[in-house]
Amino acid sequence: MDLDAYIAETFEILATDSPEVLVEAARFQREQAGPGEHQFFNDLNEALEAEPIPV
Repeated sequence: MDLDAYIAETFEILATDSPEVLVEAARFQREQAGPGEHQFFNDLNEALEAEPIPV
């Protein structure tokens, strides 16, 4: 998700009564809590090390 899309979606969510600001692109990470959470983040970290997000 590029920064402009992230900011636009964040502001859309902030304009609601939502108690949490969570963009759709990050929802899968938020919903991963539970028994597989540790392995999920290990895999994510390894993937980011192998292919860093360009900045």
